[in-house]
Amino acid sequence: MMDVLEKLNRHKQIDGSMLITRDGIIIAAAVPAEVSKESVAAFLSSIGLALKTSLQDLGVDGFARYSISTIDKRIILMDLGKTFLIILTPLDIDVANVNMEMFQAANMIKKSGRLD
Repeated sequence: MMDVLEKLNRHKQIDGSMLITRDGIIIAAAVPAEVSKESVAAFLSSIGLALKTSLQDLGVDGFARYSISTIDKRIILMDLGKTFLIILTPLDIDVANVNMEMFQAANMIKKSGRLD
């Protein structure tokens, strides 16, 4: 999985990426040293699960991507079923371009078959 994340991180608008289980266990992480991987994984897994539950209560099956915009950063959470792909970016990104990179990485992760 690290090779997929490292390829994703080569994109100039992506600062880091992680793949976590739904309960926050880190499968692979390629993030800057100052990022607390464990805290990010715990926080975003809880958001992902809460979001899925709330959407189900509204009659919606789930989500594809969820974006959190802070003052100077953006965090994108992508639901891959059994896992979540997390992308860290600057705030001012070309969203379409980053989405394309995320979908390519997600497809590579799913096709690997290592998470079944």
